[in-house]
Amino acid sequence: MLLIDAVRPLALWLNAHAVWPTLPVWAYVAITLIDTHITTTCVTLYLHRSQTHRSIAFHPAIEHFMRLRLWLRTAMPTQEWVAVHRCHHAHVDTERDPHSPIFYGIWRVLFLGTKLYHTAAHDPAVIAQY
Repeated sequence: MLLIDAVRPLALWLNAHAVWPTLPVWAYVAITLIDTHITTTCVTLYLHRSQTHRSIAFHPAIEHFMRLRLWLRTAMPTQEWVAVHRCHHAHVDTERDPHSPIFYGIWRVLFLGTKLYHTAAHDPAVIAQY
């Protein structure tokens, strides 16, 4: 009961300041799923296929939309993501792979993957080489 009592004021405050305070919970769930799907699609198509592998090209307006969306949603600069991913491809499942489940373990990659990404992304040698 203590946890519920502690969360209630926060829930009331959030509801009072919500964009759509009368929206049902299922609608928030749907918006979250759609938002996540669009972001994941932008990562897959823009960062991975278009920027890292250069295997697909988009109209500049589409590229700008995807780059802006990813910047707003993930705060990841495109150059850093591309460099880390190219480093991953160059050193798959070795000690130099920035996020190898073989080297780091699957649980560390799943739950601390952001930390592994930031470590590699802030390594000037990785950014310069890839």
